[in-house]
Amino acid sequence: MNSNQFFQLQSHLLEMCDRLGITMQIGKNAIEQWKQNDENPFKFENEDEHVFFENWVFQFQNSLEEIDDKCENVDQRLLLKLGVFFTFQREFDLAESFFNIVIECANEVFLQEVAYYNLAIIAKLLGNYDDAINYLQKTCELRPEIAKNWQNLAELALEGNNFAVAERALVRANEIVGKDPKILMFLGRLYEKKGDYSNAIKHYKLAHELDKRDLEIVIHLATILANKKKYKEVVSLLEPYRGRNEKIDQLYEHAQNNTSLKEKLKNKLFKRSDR
Repeated sequence: MNSNQFFQLQSHLLEMCDRLGITMQIGKNAIEQWKQNDENPFKFENEDEHVFFENWVFQFQNSLEEIDDKCENVDQRLLLKLGVFFTFQREFDLAESFFNIVIECANEVFLQEVAYYNLAIIAKLLGNYDDAINYLQKTCELRPEIAKNWQNLAELALEGNNFAVAERALVRANEIVGKDPKILMFLGRLYEKKGDYSNAIKHYKLAHELDKRDLEIVIHLATILANKKKYKEVVSLLEPYRGRNEKIDQLYEHAQNNTSLKEKLKNKLFKRSDR
């Protein structure tokens, strides 16, 4: 579908817009349906994937509010909303066509940036990390002064194990905002994936010092400490966060059990040495 075809269908699409007022609720319902649907073309393999998609719903809802504030062109706003609507309907080719029309026709860089971001989301959901990374690099080229664009690129590149792109993106984000807990956390993830665990722990701790409320940082730090069998540190770290997150409670219980086991073994050894 090209831009001329789209505007010929404008009256029909504007009628659909009445339904798009509940796009976000459709998306949230779709998440639950897709988790339970054996015919789903891409399944949530774990809770992290489910959380990722829910976060995307929330982020796009915020984007729509920003679009309505910044963009006076109703047709271009509608194109983006149709793109996300058809993404939720799993009509990915159709969704991509709407986002591509925005990129071709939009007179505002901000709208093109949003379209590229959502094309990256579709590519990620389909497992095409190279395409997704390329789309996010486009957002960085459009507005290189926006640190969040570089952070998004770094996060996706880390997931796709493209360490070179991730490192370049994190360096650029750091140049823009300076010391930031999220950037430090992503640097920790980068070092962890590269097997440099001491630097990973160092950066997770720096991130945690800057933002003790961010549970994602807490979980990353606790997980790597547990993997390195630093169970006492894990218990001490997680004590204030118990009951606030299922993953944290699991990590705490695991570390507590292993700490108790170590103490029992140590006591047995001492008793034997006293004989």
